Amino acid sequence: MTQNSLSRRSSNHSSFRACVAMTMLAGSTTAFAQAAFYPLGTAPTFNDSNGTAISADGLSIIRVSAKFEFPLGLVRKVEKIRAPWATPTAVELAQADLTLPQGVGVGLNQAGSVAVGYGPLFESTLTKGLTWTDPSVIPAIGSSGGDAAEEYTDIAGTVPIVVGNKRFFATSFYQPFFKSSAGVFDLAVIPGSTYNAANAVNGDGTVIVGYSQTDSGLGFGNNDVAVKWSGDLSGFPVELGYITDDPSFRQSVALGVSGDGTTTVGRSNRGNGYGSFVSHPFRHTETFEMQDLFGDRFEQAEAVDASFDGNVVVGNRYFGDGGGAPWVWVPWRGARDIELVLTAAGVDLTRYSLFSCSSVSDDGRTVTGNAYSSVSGFQVVTWVAILPIDCPADYDGDGFVTGEDFDAFVAAFENGDITADFNGDGFVTGEDFDAYVVAFESGC
Repeated sequence: MTQNSLSRRSSNHSSFRACVAMTMLAGSTTAFAQAAFYPLGTAPTFNDSNGTAISADGLSIIRVSAKFEFPLGLVRKVEKIRAPWATPTAVELAQADLTLPQGVGVGLNQAGSVAVGYGPLFESTLTKGLTWTDPSVIPAIGSSGGDAAEEYTDIAGTVPIVVGNKRFFATSFYQPFFKSSAGVFDLAVIPGSTYNAANAVNGDGTVIVGYSQTDSGLGFGNNDVAVKWSGDLSGFPVELGYITDDPSFRQSVALGVSGDGTTTVGRSNRGNGYGSFVSHPFRHTETFEMQDLFGDRFEQAEAVDASFDGNVVVGNRYFGDGGGAPWVWVPWRGARDIELVLTAAGVDLTRYSLFSCSSVSDDGRTVTGNAYSSVSGFQVVTWVAILPIDCPADYDGDGFVTGEDFDAFVAAFENGDITADFNGDGFVTGEDFDAYVVAFESGC
């Protein structure tokens, strides 16, 4: 949306532009040299792998490799990989049941010293939450009884709080929970809900996000609605809503939360203009509520994680042929494919095609995921990328702050172009112009 509030500034844009052009920051150094891409392959003898989690400090990831092996069928290997990324070290994290080596790791604490995930125990349907704590590589196994399957989905960065979900075999009811040093506690669910899930937790363990499927409230008609538990986690969750008011397309799922707990990200449906719908990535804050990060782009996509302050969001686009592409969003530039961001920064991605990402570090610069590789035949491999420093004042994204950036921003602002929505609130207003001027004068 565009809100025209240009009148009080249109008269002095030209003179101000001339002034800043005389003092433009042409000497600013490029940030592109700080971008990097590190292909981390797969575990030896495995066909495919994925970077499933990254620590908040950006120095550790989880790599899960997979292959089919007779007579076991699907076999996975879970490893924790530690920087430096040019010469990384890998430690295998043991499976809970060596006869069913299908467990996965999905979360790391801030320092990367504790990993969480889930895997089968005794039978393929009886999954249990798993916790690997340095220096041991043997997992501690969750305590849910034999009447329920269990999975851990995330761990807080700075405190030992783990979140997850239980599925009771007798009723198929899903119960989200959190685990702390004081014990395991069920999260309150919306009355009438038929399915609930906790997907992510913030850095200090005070905010948990997920979704509920209900027959009342915002999730009426068995629609999914993104939810958030906060504070002491004892109360009912807050329903975050949807990116559309059309009741025929109401569905939202929260998949990630910023380290400071202010920003929730995920996916929500919207109409595609042809009587059907697409899933779009959303970013929810108390200030801006539910933001559609893809706007008028009729593409399937979702947001999966955010930086500590929520100003960097990462996610994935999905193609009809089964392919995909990871992207990164910042308020002053919108959503851009990570592959394009890296190549524009001079990173050579020859023989790699990025397929997806899973998480981002607290500073918003280190990302992990998987990619198609033709280096040694066709494989799906894990990667880590260091994104270039995204200077807000560098409006044209060429790596320098010059008068051309100011001119380009002013032109977009005067045309009401959504790319001039510098603060990312969904509107183009005088506040965007003021914010850009401050950023431009500050340089990089």
